[in-house]
Amino acid sequence: MTDAELVRRYGPGEKVEDVRENHVVDYRSRCYFDSAQGVWLLADIYHNNNPPHMYVVGVKVSAQPLCKKPGTPKKPFQMLALKRGLAIGSSESEVLQQCGKPSRIDDSVAREKRDPRYQDIPGYGARFGKRALNYFPEGEDSLLMLSVQVTDGKVVTLWLNDSP
Repeated sequence: MTDAELVRRYGPGEKVEDVRENHVVDYRSRCYFDSAQGVWLLADIYHNNNPPHMYVVGVKVSAQPLCKKPGTPKKPFQMLALKRGLAIGSSESEVLQQCGKPSRIDDSVAREKRDPRYQDIPGYGARFGKRALNYFPEGEDSLLMLSVQVTDGKVVTLWLNDSP
């Protein structure tokens, strides 16, 4: 989906940041809060020259705030869950049952202690999940990634990315 399509369907959200390179926006993120589902959504959007558009390449869905002033989607998002029904609030045992053994497990608390700058970075800070169960379908060099972040046995954040 292009950035323009995202904005047309759901509104502009909060534009969290624009990173420019050679006077062209290379990266942007948009943040929304879906009150019906009680979840935050952060879309990661990158520029591609061929054709010249900005494309959504990653999505973080979380029970924790992902930005300061989220936009309200002008129409509700479809159920923000994985195909098999995993969603915010699912149990860690459901994740393991449906997705299998993770490729890697990250300790977000330990990472944050080593470097406090991770604290407010969605997908890395401990408030987004104390542990991250990371799945790379083609190994750690995979361009696809699913990170399921859990605290006290419950899913707090889902992060899907096609270029981690």
